[in-house]
Amino acid sequence: MSGNVEMIVTRENGTITFSFPAGPVRFVTFVITSSTGEELWQLHPVGMRQAERSETGGRFMAIPLRDNYQQNAAELVGRLAAEHPSISPPVEKIEYATVPAGYHEDEPAKPLAHGVTYKAILLNVPEYATIEFTA
Repeated sequence: MSGNVEMIVTRENGTITFSFPAGPVRFVTFVITSSTGEELWQLHPVGMRQAERSETGGRFMAIPLRDNYQQNAAELVGRLAAEHPSISPPVEKIEYATVPAGYHEDEPAKPLAHGVTYKAILLNVPEYATIEFTA
């Protein structure tokens, strides 16, 4: 595990759960990837919409602004989340393929193969967590 947010993974009765021992967390992105980096499931707050893929294949997230912010993206996202807590509701745990209230998935979660290693990434600027786990 790496990052400044502790995240643990448990598997019980076929359900994979990501929890946060220090208490509920907020995030702007939660993603599960394969060992090759293929995105298998991705969550974002409902208030943030995903833009179309760019010509280079990248993805971008649009965040509507009402004021003229002169900050870098990390500071901006952190400030928006702090000033508008409803943008990123706190969650105590995330169950794979179950969308928490206040969030949406880009696409339905792809099945995970038993015994295969994956990576979970949680991002809430400037906080983050990554952990490898075996399904």
